[in-house]
Amino acid sequence: RRRGHNLLLLQWHSYASKARLTLDTATTSSSSGDSLARRTGLGALWLFGSRVWSQVMSLTIGVALARLLDPADFGVLAIVMVVTGLFGMLADMGVSTAIVQKQDLSETELSAAFWFNLGASFVIAAVLAACSPLIATFNAVPAVVPVMCAMALTFPVSSFGSVHHALL
Repeated sequence: RRRGHNLLLLQWHSYASKARLTLDTATTSSSSGDSLARRTGLGALWLFGSRVWSQVMSLTIGVALARLLDPADFGVLAIVMVVTGLFGMLADMGVSTAIVQKQDLSETELSAAFWFNLGASFVIAAVLAACSPLIATFNAVPAVVPVMCAMALTFPVSSFGSVHHALL
């Protein structure tokens, strides 16, 4: 038993260095519970760290853009980012979460998820591009239209990797 536990620790450390953790079902229930609690805590710590890093980077980029752009151009970018952020919440529609949670996925299911995500992102991009004149009129800023149309293209581009990212 001790040998199996040492093997598990060795395995855990090698996977942790690659930021991947596995659950070894050969351990006893008490050590498995400890391992699960430890991995849960480590996962929460990584999630917290990634969120903090994301916020720091967003703030840094925002400050840099505010310094580089004219106030009118920064306002256009702010309008576009708010609207694309709202549409961005719709882009994945929970497909990536479902892929992460489901254990055994067939190639057909993964293919369907990929094509659904890609199709939905093209629809969202088209709706965003079609709504850009309305948003520009509402804000009385005609420069929003070309920037919004350009940013709409990011939805299909990012959806190409969303299923593959969920599989990691």
